Amino acid sequence: MDALTEEGHDSRGAVAEAPPESTAVRVALRVRPLVAREQQEKSCLRVDAPSVVLGKERAFHFDFAFDETCTQQQLYDTACGPLVEHCFQGYNATVFAYGQTGSGKTYTVSGSLSQLLQAQA
Repeated sequence: MDALTEEGHDSRGAVAEAPPESTAVRVALRVRPLVAREQQEKSCLRVDAPSVVLGKERAFHFDFAFDETCTQQQLYDTACGPLVEHCFQGYNATVFAYGQTGSGKTYTVSGSLSQLLQAQA
């Protein structure tokens, strides 16, 4: 596990502590890596976990926030793994990926094509 900052966040931009177990709905946001065309433009989005900041001051708060350097394993371990464990204990859980076309839903669920090919090799 990465070292924590003073604010309690790790270096990949995820919240270090999970929200309270009594919370029925938790919301996680993942910023997907930029494609080549987008890398040429200046990004106006910054992950300041557990918030995402648009522009200079418009912040949106989440239970978990992951930046574009987050790996599939880190996302799963932090936001999804505990839900799967609860399912084995008899509880219900749902992981729902939502966003506009091209926003990274498929990437979040399955990773990049190169990652899939490497995993199969």
